[in-house]
Amino acid sequence: MGTEAYKKCSTLNLRYPIEYGCVVDWDEFEELYQYILFNALEIEEDVSGTSLIFTEPVFTPKANRNKLAELVFENFGFHQMMSIPQAFSTMVAEGNTTGLVIDLGESSTSVVPIFDSKILNTSISRLDIGGRTLNSFLIRMLKNKLAFLTSYEKEIARFIKEETCFIQPNRDFFKNK
Repeated sequence: MGTEAYKKCSTLNLRYPIEYGCVVDWDEFEELYQYILFNALEIEEDVSGTSLIFTEPVFTPKANRNKLAELVFENFGFHQMMSIPQAFSTMVAEGNTTGLVIDLGESSTSVVPIFDSKILNTSISRLDIGGRTLNSFLIRMLKNKLAFLTSYEKEIARFIKEETCFIQPNRDFFKNK
């Protein structure tokens, strides 16, 4: 898991327990969070007096939130849990109470307007296009060069995307070059 898995992706079949912002494999998700909390973050095993804050994408189904709470309390033993929208935590982290948060994620993109620290739910937009979608598009474009059958080959496409693609900040930037 984690960096160790990434370093060995040429010999492993990487799996993703989260798709489009929702957990699709709870056993793998639990294993992932077990690793993150107790190995990567080195949290002590006894978390009975500890609170945990999760951020979640907009439109997370209530069933997922309930299953997450069950996992946090029953399997990990945390004392309290709070779940907040990622867009709101982004706005607070920037020290703002009003703005527009555009979240370009692994499997989806969301646009979340916030006014006076309140998310305007009726104005949220979400599109199931993200980084993985761009990876797939790049793979289709390069199909005649590589087979892209293994996790390692798919990681090559991700690497190419992340190292060579960018968003044009200024339309006139390349005009006179």
